[in-house]
Amino acid sequence: MNSPLAGRSGPGLRRALLWRSLLGQGLEYCSLWRRRAVGADPQGGWALRGTAIAEFDGGPAEVRYRVITDDRWQTRRVHVEVVHDDRERALGLEADGTGR
Repeated sequence: MNSPLAGRSGPGLRRALLWRSLLGQGLEYCSLWRRRAVGADPQGGWALRGTAIAEFDGGPAEVRYRVITDDRWQTRRVHVEVVHDDRERALGLEADGTGR
């Protein structure tokens, strides 16, 4: 089945998926977005955003993630947040476009 979002041009949502784990309790939502050109990124790019919820170490855990790429699909930024029990952790990475 083709998504009506897949043929769309310009910035915006391209595809959204929802699936559940076959290995245990868990559910994930993921969406792919076309980004508009902004500032130093005149070509725009892509954003993958998602949320996963699963059981981990006997309790619920939530992971939120975002991956930003340039128009050539090279990763520029990654951000991950994890909530488990009473702890929250986050990690952000950024690339300069030259492999660093």
